[in-house]
Amino acid sequence: MVGYQGWFTAEGDGSGIGWGHWTRCRGGDFGPDDVAVDLWPDMSEYSSDEQYETKFRYADGSVATVFSSHDKGVVLRHFQWMKEYGRSLCAALRKWAAPSRN
Repeated sequence: MVGYQGWFTAEGDGSGIGWGHWTRCRGGDFGPDDVAVDLWPDMSEYSSDEQYETKFRYADGSVATVFSSHDKGVVLRHFQWMKEYGRSLCAALRKWAAPSRN
């Protein structure tokens, strides 16, 4: 059994959250001074519309991109990968609504 938590959001993904879980500070400016991840995702299998440009650059100068769990295609891709690797039972945990101030 695996758990799936679709927490990662990106600036411009339509969620209105910004760089959720990519930064240490909520609403932070995702860059070298505010990054919360230890490992960078392999973006080679994501379509171009599922990739969000960051301020980071690879050694060759190209822009480093990340994904957003707000994209339906990204979530479907993640579940397809789990299926391909024999993870047949998954508990999906996702915050579907924005927090309320009330």
